[in-house]
Amino acid sequence: MFQDVERALARPSLKDVETTLLALTRERFRTQTAPDGSPWAALSPSTLASRRREGLDGIQALFATVALFASIDSTVGPLSVSVSVGGSGQGGADSVGFHQFGDGPPKRQILPLENQIPRDWILEITNPIVKQIGSPA
Repeated sequence: MFQDVERALARPSLKDVETTLLALTRERFRTQTAPDGSPWAALSPSTLASRRREGLDGIQALFATVALFASIDSTVGPLSVSVSVGGSGQGGADSVGFHQFGDGPPKRQILPLENQIPRDWILEITNPIVKQIGSPA
């Protein structure tokens, strides 16, 4: 009986899934790529000039103030995990919508759409579970 409890506790939990999803989402910013691996659009010359005037360094998209990156958040429910980007304030939900769906500035997708989760994300989440199930108790 105690071995069953030990095995259950050793299995990857939704908390593990949350950790993986947060890391994958943060990686979008570091690599400047969409979930499918395609590169984000480079910053326009006018955006770069505007940043210089405002004293902001860097040429990475969506990193002018790091507010958007800092807004990455997650929620673990009884049977689910969700990750969100953008809250209220500067770099919030309105800004995310523009970039996520391409409503204005060039599209820079951060999160996969529900029915378009990349295979490598699925493998990243499920491989630890498969290994756990396949290993002897």
